[in-house]
Amino acid sequence: MEFLYQLAIDESVGVRWRFNGLVPRRETFEQSLWSGVLTQFIVAERQTGACLGTVTAYNADLNHGYAYVAAAMIADATGSGVGIEAVDLFLGYLFACYRLRKLYFEVPEYNLAQFASALTWFRDEGTLVDHTYFDGRLWDRKILALYRQDYEGIAKSGQALGRRRRNG
Repeated sequence: MEFLYQLAIDESVGVRWRFNGLVPRRETFEQSLWSGVLTQFIVAERQTGACLGTVTAYNADLNHGYAYVAAAMIADATGSGVGIEAVDLFLGYLFACYRLRKLYFEVPEYNLAQFASALTWFRDEGTLVDHTYFDGRLWDRKILALYRQDYEGIAKSGQALGRRRRNG
């Protein structure tokens, strides 16, 4: 719980994650941690077990077969590939364990560069124009979707970064 709270209030991470830079009271944070969440995991370093981030599936509609996915990593993990690998593993888990046909990612423009290597995985399903205020301006928010059949094709082809790392 302490790691997640520190991640949420970290000035380099918090603006890109759940509370969008607001600093919630600890009690509020703890009470809301599972609100609307289907499942979530801590991302940990394999050898040391050090906490690196979190992956979350939320706002799931299992009747219609979709959920939203979010990830947040500590600043030191940014650009290392750990985040993409963790998300890849999480996506495989979600498609294996739940009857989901697609997963949504709502991404402010300023976050797109953080996972540029994986953008080809997703279908662009829309843009909320001038939707998110950050750093003195309004940014578009992209709505990206990953369909089950697309993910299965990516995984079989070896393009999924996490799978390539684990297998080779």
